[in-house]
Amino acid sequence: MVVEPSYESLALTEKVSELGQSIGKPVYLVFNKVDEENREWMRENAYEGADLICEMPAEKSISASGLKGRELSNGYSAIIRLAVFLEGKQ
Repeated sequence: MVVEPSYESLALTEKVSELGQSIGKPVYLVFNKVDEENREWMRENAYEGADLICEMPAEKSISASGLKGRELSNGYSAIIRLAVFLEGKQ
């Protein structure tokens, strides 16, 4: 589940996690647009029953690449962690 830095998105982590538990599926979180101002707040307010995989930084180059459909190849450690995690789940 991609979690945006908003109250609604963080509240939804609990509902999605409970749904996952009810059908026996794990829920993994990817925090999006993380910066120094929202990092702790997101960590403290996401549902504890889901595993946090990575935190995508709030960087303009990432947003611009997404808007333009470009591959993210800047070597961000969060992107690498996510890719390794996803490759292991196949």
